[in-house]
Amino acid sequence: MYFKFTFCPIILLLWASLSFAQNVNVVIHGAASIAKTDDNFVCVTLDWWPAEKCDYNQCPWGKAGILNLDLRYGALINAIKAFNPLRIKV
Repeated sequence: MYFKFTFCPIILLLWASLSFAQNVNVVIHGAASIAKTDDNFVCVTLDWWPAEKCDYNQCPWGKAGILNLDLRYGALINAIKAFNPLRIKV
């Protein structure tokens, strides 16, 4: 019940702010870099999808989310070791 009372004002505030929105032009200067990544940088993203996650009657993720990841799986452990150093995003 508490969720309904906090959720409705947020939606009304967002709707009101969109009604006053203006068009904005964005210019990107791609010649200047702000950071540099090492040549050996490897990053893996693990998604947090439950197996029951379905959109439009399709369930493409199946059991591919981190919630079903078997951390004892030998091939996974070897892959992590092979990509040293490795960054993991969840």
